[in-house]
Amino acid sequence: YFLKAVGEPLQRLKFTRGLYGPYAPALRHSLIQMENHLTRGFGEGKDDPSTPLELLSGAVEASQVFLSSKNDTTERINRVAQLIEGFEDPYGMELLSSVHWVMAHGPAARNNAEDAIVAIHKWSPRKRKLLKPEHLEKAWQRLKSQNWDGLTALG
Repeated sequence: YFLKAVGEPLQRLKFTRGLYGPYAPALRHSLIQMENHLTRGFGEGKDDPSTPLELLSGAVEASQVFLSSKNDTTERINRVAQLIEGFEDPYGMELLSSVHWVMAHGPAARNNAEDAIVAIHKWSPRKRKLLKPEHLEKAWQRLKSQNWDGLTALG
């Protein structure tokens, strides 16, 4: 999601508002295709953000070779890595992606943390119960401080 938001040309990924945050069904299919080639753990195709993925031996090296001539992609990956630092668990990723989604789809949420919190709590009863306002505000601040609030090309 964040790679697409920062401009990586991932045309096959069409994100919509999902249960845990922005969701693209095609991403699940890509993860299934990588199973037993680069990763292990997603083979059953569950749409559960807590599903642990294990990188197989050689996966890091293969990705480094693939990315060695893709400087723009590498820069985007580094920007995403900087954004998500400290938010890498399922809860943190749901916070960041949900806040970014409402910021990308509404100027009020883009300009005011309280408006973003209200929009996320209207998203679903699950988000209202799970995502704490103070955590949502920290995610909003992270997105603002790293200039992610204006990145809206997600279709």
